[in-house]
Amino acid sequence: MNREKIFYNIVKFGLLGALFIPLYIGKSLIFPFVVPKTMAFVILVELLLVFYLPLIISFPQYRPKINIGFSAITVLFFVVVLTSLTGVNVYRSIWSTYERMNGLFVFTHYYLFFIMLSGVIRSRKDAYFLMRGAVIVGLIMSLYGIGQKLGVPGLVETGVARVGGTIGNPIFLAAFLMFSYVFSMILLFDKSESMDWKYIYGISLFLNTIAIFYTGSRGVIVSMFGATFLYSMLYVYFQRGSNSRKYFIYILVAIAVFAGSLYLFRNSNVVKNVGVLNRISSIYNGLSEIQARLYAWNIGFEGFKEKPWLGWGPENYNVVYNKYFNPLTVEGTNSEVWFDRAHNIVFQWATDSGILGLLAYIIGTLLLPLYLLFGAMKRRDKDYHLYSLLFVFLIAYFLQNFFVFEMMSSYMMFFTIIAVILFFVHGEEKDGYDNKETKKLRKNSLGNDGGGLIGWTIFFGIIVLFMCVRVHAKIIDSAYWTGQAMQVGFESARDQSKVSFATVMGISQKSLSNNLFGDAESISRLVNYVSKMADNLAYSSNVTQAQVDEIIGGINFAISETKKSNEQYPLDVRYYLDLSRLYTKLAIFQSDKKDELYMMANEAVDKAIALSPRRQQVYFEQSNLKLMQGKNQEAIDILNHVIDLNSKFADGYWNKSLVLANMGEWDESAVAIDEAIINRFNYESSKIYLMFMRDVYIQAKKYDRLISVYQSLIKVDPLTLDWYIGLAESFYADGEKNKAIDAAKNILNINADSSAQVDELLKKFK
Repeated sequence: MNREKIFYNIVKFGLLGALFIPLYIGKSLIFPFVVPKTMAFVILVELLLVFYLPLIISFPQYRPKINIGFSAITVLFFVVVLTSLTGVNVYRSIWSTYERMNGLFVFTHYYLFFIMLSGVIRSRKDAYFLMRGAVIVGLIMSLYGIGQKLGVPGLVETGVARVGGTIGNPIFLAAFLMFSYVFSMILLFDKSESMDWKYIYGISLFLNTIAIFYTGSRGVIVSMFGATFLYSMLYVYFQRGSNSRKYFIYILVAIAVFAGSLYLFRNSNVVKNVGVLNRISSIYNGLSEIQARLYAWNIGFEGFKEKPWLGWGPENYNVVYNKYFNPLTVEGTNSEVWFDRAHNIVFQWATDSGILGLLAYIIGTLLLPLYLLFGAMKRRDKDYHLYSLLFVFLIAYFLQNFFVFEMMSSYMMFFTIIAVILFFVHGEEKDGYDNKETKKLRKNSLGNDGGGLIGWTIFFGIIVLFMCVRVHAKIIDSAYWTGQAMQVGFESARDQSKVSFATVMGISQKSLSNNLFGDAESISRLVNYVSKMADNLAYSSNVTQAQVDEIIGGINFAISETKKSNEQYPLDVRYYLDLSRLYTKLAIFQSDKKDELYMMANEAVDKAIALSPRRQQVYFEQSNLKLMQGKNQEAIDILNHVIDLNSKFADGYWNKSLVLANMGEWDESAVAIDEAIINRFNYESSKIYLMFMRDVYIQAKKYDRLISVYQSLIKVDPLTLDWYIGLAESFYADGEKNKAIDAAKNILNINADSSAQVDELLKKFK
């Protein structure tokens, strides 16, 4: 085997290997479903370039064919480059965040991946080679997801009821499996494929379907039904003389009947008791479940109107979201309020890259491929099924992207399928390695013999080695220590005797030692930890001066690091809120400097309000600051403004109840708590919330509500005797004498040693 063939096969099998990266989970890194996969992909692409670049220098036939489709993707890439360099935060556009890993740096690797695919896919055999790989990956991923659903031990849980596979998110998993599904369909229809492979394709389709339904992803499921409907229509239209045409007519009727039945019986118990059907039918029952995303779309449109040509720059949607934040986005409590994506591919590209980026994306990845495929379909040749399946897939994938956004796994597969499409509509049938063509094109090469491959390989290898040492290793190191800091922070917050404050601070400092793009996320987590520990210390007894000095040092370190985040991301609201919170915590322990600290906290929160004037969270921070300063009425006025912004947001009422209780206005505080509960405040599982409610209701003499609170406390903490005693006394105070006696007698079932207390209660009640 000569060097040319060796290099070609290394690249070809390396590209196949890239398709298996989504199966990898790096548990020790922060965002284990995102950072490890993305860095593995980046490093693999660069390693493959070490072999691919020498190959195309010495053997031009392996260079990608410059056709209209390839040119459109190239234009899209350079538009992303342009808008990244002209956005409101170039640094973030280039590097993104640990949570997303989708900045220009990674997008460049997607484009390089696409270039190599375009050069390596030289025959149907090559295309099928990669498609089979995608099928196998999807089959494994489906098995993993089904295993999660069945509770197979040892599989990584994703923290949600629906399955997420090794992707870690149900919606992203469903989108990923769409690629495996369509490749399985294409290969299953191909008459040249062996029966052994067709069995595998059939199994893959079956498992993909089950796994997709287990994800409960409405966008993907509805899009796939729509794609099946469209494919059947195309088949009926183009294959008028086919004997199988009638079966596709049956499919059309079946889908129409299914959709109609789901609509008619959407409120029936049968539909409501089947998770997937219930989620799909919820589309018919109004848009309340996706209202937050609709607001995000509108915010993206507002941002687009402000910067219509080149947008705000990739990865800067969070700036737009804060500026045009709609207070109606939040309902109840604990609502998702920190969107960094528009959750719609059209508004995302429009916001990020303006008209230029949106047109480049839609033309390059949708309209042009559809046009080319439709032209191929009209030929009605042996590849009709292939063309039509790819045609409907692109439409289905675009439709499901109306509710989500791309991540590494789906981006990689998307560029793979675009390369496959362009090969089939433009490509020539050539064996992957063609020695005759090698001799013919040798005269156009920059290396005049195979020996030139080695020299170029060493040259590019040194560059990639430099990147691995100076960039990639540092990213992985920081992501590792950030993950460790988060883990020990959780452990320390639960029990500081196991993990000391100093240990957490030391690991946090390690996570920030490389000065990378992920530092801001590390700092925010550090702020949360330090703030929690400061609160614990503030309400503790027997506090030593050493502990106070330690927490002051931790807060000051967090302040200095948060200031760096503010400098790096001056338009990000969260870091100003973090800074304000830290100043107020520091004022607890440095009372001699509290006026100065409160002033600096005010300055930080004022900047946050200027960046997001309709966001409730900035006013919560401001009201807390006023409360700390003893300016109770100003705090109440601020919270009334929050309630005016959105009267259905429970947290506004809850925060108001806290301030009113601090003022001794118990009746008004109880009313505010009631309003919070009416608006779905989530308090039942929080012992701290319930104990506060207990104190307020006792002072306000709201015994009927106090009964409910004690019942919830018993569920949360069934071993505490005080809750049972309080419940009995509350029944008695509310005039429910018999229930009070029963509750008192029940205490003996909980604690047999409490007979004296029970006797005293019964004597009181009788």
